[in-house]
Amino acid sequence: MRVAGARNAVPLPVTISPTASPGACVGGATVTTVRCCWVAVAVAVAVTVRVAVTVLVLAARGVELVQATPPSASDETATTVLNRATLMTTSSSSRDFLRDFIEEDIARGAGVAADADSLLGRRHCATKYTSPVGKQGARNRRIGRLESMVMGSGPPLVMLPGLAPENGRPVGPIRSGEIGTMAHFADQFTVHWLGRPTQLSSGTTFAELAAETAAALREEFAEPVHLLGLSTGGSLALNVAAEHSDTVRRLVIISSGSRLDGHALSTQRAMIRIAATGRTRLTMAAFAWDIVPPWRGRIPAAVTMFVSGPRLYPRARGLRDLHATLVAEESFDLRALPAITAPTLIVNGGRDRFYERSIVDETAELIPGSRLLVFPERGHVTVVSDRRAVGAAKSFLSVRDRDSQTSL
Repeated sequence: MRVAGARNAVPLPVTISPTASPGACVGGATVTTVRCCWVAVAVAVAVTVRVAVTVLVLAARGVELVQATPPSASDETATTVLNRATLMTTSSSSRDFLRDFIEEDIARGAGVAADADSLLGRRHCATKYTSPVGKQGARNRRIGRLESMVMGSGPPLVMLPGLAPENGRPVGPIRSGEIGTMAHFADQFTVHWLGRPTQLSSGTTFAELAAETAAALREEFAEPVHLLGLSTGGSLALNVAAEHSDTVRRLVIISSGSRLDGHALSTQRAMIRIAATGRTRLTMAAFAWDIVPPWRGRIPAAVTMFVSGPRLYPRARGLRDLHATLVAEESFDLRALPAITAPTLIVNGGRDRFYERSIVDETAELIPGSRLLVFPERGHVTVVSDRRAVGAAKSFLSVRDRDSQTSL
């Protein structure tokens, strides 16, 4: 090669790589290589974290994951009667479903505050719901030995929450989540979120948890109150209603059942083993792993709880209350308790992995005159915020019994 325009040009050696593309430069190749390296590192880290969390959780649980059985075609039936209990599976619109639900209450002889049309006109049955959280927060209280949060206005409604790494009143983002659930009912009721007893001793029974909850209700309220339980809180509500019937006016349980069985029982026993180790981060990761369904963000949820769980649940260190609660609930069995006499509404999702349809049906059979609503497309968590489920629960709780012996 010669430099153009030079009289005595000197040949300059040029080495061309056989793999170089026209126009490629050394700087560009370096940048591309660095970027590729960073992408490879990021992918490797993501895969490593996913595998590590999966192995940790599965090793700690020591059990095989059980996949949920999708609802069968028979779950789509309209309305059937199940041992004096009304069973409704629905995928209808919110307004049509609520109209049918309220009119059936009227037909069954229960006194209601108004007819179906006027009830549907109320905010608590509207198809669009505006949360009052932005307008008011929850006040901290203590009822007996139990920590509580209160918000809303109207007749009292006591809410027993689901299982959490700690039994007391939550803080931070977890508190906001619980307030969001309370807000679904706070426009029609004064909602009392009631925690479970804390500083539990080893060997505490579920009956003792129920007795302390009932004692708090007697101390705070002069008359029986509406009781709503979610998941583990639903099991506790069933125990309270069975053994302390004088405290409960009407009962609603959501995502719960008469006992633990199948996937729920194996998960409970695995969690008991993990919590017994006192390894807070691993227990919280396993907790998130089990509560989130496969392919719905299970890995990110487990990683988040492993990293941030102790900050989200600052009082859960040591896991003493969680372990005692898990052990106590494992032995809960409604079949061994007195029959519940309070009017009862049971709400479950057809895709609930923890309370299978057989357990849900058994629960309805054990409670004379109960009503069972199954939403086939909802799961253990999502049914709690389903607008039809919330509307049905609020309509059910708005019914006025004609006398204390009224049976639905």
